[in-house]
Amino acid sequence: MNRRGHRKDHRHSESAKTEFDYHATTKIGDSSAYYICPRCGKPIKDLSAALADKPDGNPVHFDCVLNFLKEHETLHENEALSYIGQGRFAVLKYASMVTMKDFSIVRVIEWEDKNSRAEWRGTIANRFSLID
Repeated sequence: MNRRGHRKDHRHSESAKTEFDYHATTKIGDSSAYYICPRCGKPIKDLSAALADKPDGNPVHFDCVLNFLKEHETLHENEALSYIGQGRFAVLKYASMVTMKDFSIVRVIEWEDKNSRAEWRGTIANRFSLID
Protein backbone atom coordinates (compact mmCIF):
# COMPACT_ATOMS: atom_id res chain seq x y z
CA MET A 1 0.00 0.00 0.00
CA ASN A 2 1.08 3.53 -0.64
CA ARG A 3 0.83 6.54 1.70
CA ARG A 4 -2.85 7.02 0.96
CA GLY A 5 -3.74 3.40 1.60
CA HIS A 6 -4.18 2.45 -2.06
CA ARG A 7 -2.93 -0.85 -3.41
CA LYS A 8 -0.46 -0.14 -6.21
CA ASP A 9 -0.50 -3.60 -7.75
CA HIS A 10 -4.16 -3.41 -8.84
CA ARG A 11 -4.18 -0.03 -10.51
CA HIS A 12 -4.08 -1.21 -14.15
CA SER A 13 -4.64 -4.94 -13.96
CA GLU A 14 -6.33 -7.02 -16.65
CA SER A 15 -9.07 -7.98 -14.19
CA ALA A 16 -10.09 -4.32 -13.97
CA LYS A 17 -11.25 -4.32 -17.60
CA THR A 18 -14.99 -4.44 -18.14
CA GLU A 19 -17.17 -5.68 -20.96
CA PHE A 20 -17.29 -2.12 -22.29
CA ASP A 21 -13.52 -1.94 -22.93
CA TYR A 22 -13.77 -2.42 -26.69
CA HIS A 23 -10.09 -1.47 -26.96
CA ALA A 24 -9.17 -4.87 -25.53
CA THR A 25 -11.54 -7.03 -27.56
CA THR A 26 -11.25 -8.43 -31.02
CA LYS A 27 -13.81 -10.69 -32.55
CA ILE A 28 -17.11 -11.56 -30.94
CA GLY A 29 -16.48 -13.97 -28.07
CA ASP A 30 -12.69 -13.57 -28.22
CA SER A 31 -11.11 -11.02 -25.90
CA SER A 32 -7.65 -12.56 -25.83
CA ALA A 33 -5.98 -10.55 -28.62
CA TYR A 34 -6.29 -7.46 -30.78
CA TYR A 35 -7.01 -7.25 -34.46
CA ILE A 36 -3.77 -6.83 -36.39
CA CYS A 37 -3.58 -4.12 -39.05
CA PRO A 38 -2.81 -5.78 -42.39
CA ARG A 39 -0.94 -2.68 -43.59
CA CYS A 40 1.56 -2.16 -40.74
CA GLY A 41 1.33 -5.42 -38.76
CA LYS A 42 0.67 -3.63 -35.44
CA PRO A 43 -2.33 -4.27 -33.16
CA ILE A 44 -5.40 -2.07 -33.53
CA LYS A 45 -6.17 -0.97 -29.99
CA ASP A 46 -9.00 1.46 -30.81
CA LEU A 47 -11.55 -0.12 -33.16
CA SER A 48 -13.71 3.00 -33.12
CA ALA A 49 -10.97 4.85 -35.01
CA ALA A 50 -10.33 2.05 -37.53
CA LEU A 51 -11.56 1.77 -41.11
CA ALA A 52 -12.55 -1.35 -43.03
CA ASP A 53 -9.80 -2.36 -45.45
CA LYS A 54 -10.76 -2.37 -49.13
CA PRO A 55 -9.92 -5.99 -50.05
CA ASP A 56 -11.51 -7.89 -47.17
CA GLY A 57 -13.25 -5.49 -44.78
CA ASN A 58 -10.93 -6.26 -41.88
CA PRO A 59 -10.04 -3.33 -39.62
CA VAL A 60 -7.07 -1.18 -40.56
CA HIS A 61 -5.56 1.86 -38.81
CA PHE A 62 -6.95 5.17 -40.06
CA ASP A 63 -3.40 6.53 -40.35
CA CYS A 64 -2.31 3.51 -42.41
CA VAL A 65 -5.09 4.21 -44.93
CA LEU A 66 -4.20 7.89 -45.02
CA ASN A 67 -0.51 7.10 -45.59
CA PHE A 68 -1.41 4.60 -48.32
CA LEU A 69 -3.55 7.17 -50.12
CA LYS A 70 -0.87 9.86 -49.80
CA GLU A 71 1.60 7.51 -51.50
CA HIS A 72 -0.76 6.40 -54.29
CA GLU A 73 -2.73 9.55 -55.10
CA THR A 74 -1.28 12.22 -57.35
CA LEU A 75 -1.67 15.62 -55.70
CA HIS A 76 -1.12 18.82 -57.65
CA GLU A 77 -0.29 22.28 -56.38
CA ASN A 78 -2.59 23.51 -53.57
CA GLU A 79 -4.20 20.06 -53.20
CA ALA A 80 -4.48 18.04 -50.02
CA LEU A 81 -6.04 14.78 -48.93
CA SER A 82 -8.77 14.87 -46.28
CA TYR A 83 -11.23 12.49 -44.62
CA ILE A 84 -14.82 13.58 -45.27
CA GLY A 85 -16.68 10.90 -43.30
CA GLN A 86 -18.57 7.65 -43.96
CA GLY A 87 -15.40 5.87 -45.05
CA ARG A 88 -14.61 8.44 -47.77
CA PHE A 89 -11.63 10.64 -48.46
CA ALA A 90 -11.40 13.60 -50.81
CA VAL A 91 -8.72 15.46 -52.68
CA LEU A 92 -9.30 19.12 -51.89
CA LYS A 93 -8.00 22.06 -53.92
CA TYR A 94 -7.41 25.18 -51.85
CA ALA A 95 -7.38 28.72 -53.19
CA SER A 96 -4.48 29.38 -50.82
CA MET A 97 -2.49 26.85 -48.80
CA VAL A 98 -1.68 29.62 -46.33
CA THR A 99 -5.23 30.33 -45.20
CA MET A 100 -6.77 26.98 -46.28
CA LYS A 101 -10.08 28.79 -46.17
CA ASP A 102 -11.69 28.37 -49.58
CA PHE A 103 -11.55 24.95 -51.20
CA SER A 104 -13.30 22.73 -53.70
CA ILE A 105 -13.49 18.95 -53.86
CA VAL A 106 -11.53 17.65 -56.85
CA ARG A 107 -12.46 13.98 -56.39
CA VAL A 108 -13.93 11.66 -53.76
CA ILE A 109 -12.23 8.38 -52.85
CA GLU A 110 -14.64 5.72 -51.60
CA TRP A 111 -12.56 3.63 -49.20
CA GLU A 112 -15.29 1.68 -47.40
CA ASP A 113 -18.25 0.04 -49.13
CA LYS A 114 -21.26 2.10 -48.06
CA ASN A 115 -23.65 -0.80 -48.75
CA SER A 116 -22.15 -3.25 -46.28
CA ARG A 117 -21.08 -3.10 -42.66
CA ALA A 118 -18.06 -5.05 -41.45
CA GLU A 119 -18.71 -7.68 -38.76
CA TRP A 120 -16.30 -6.05 -36.32
CA ARG A 121 -18.26 -2.77 -36.54
CA GLY A 122 -21.28 -4.57 -35.09
CA THR A 123 -19.26 -5.36 -31.97
CA ILE A 124 -18.57 -1.67 -31.40
CA ALA A 125 -22.17 -0.64 -32.14
CA ASN A 126 -23.55 -3.24 -29.74
CA ARG A 127 -21.28 -2.05 -26.93
CA PHE A 128 -22.14 1.62 -27.42
CA SER A 129 -25.85 0.78 -27.30
CA LEU A 130 -25.38 -0.74 -23.81
CA ILE A 131 -23.98 2.50 -22.36
CA ASP A 132 -26.52 4.73 -20.63
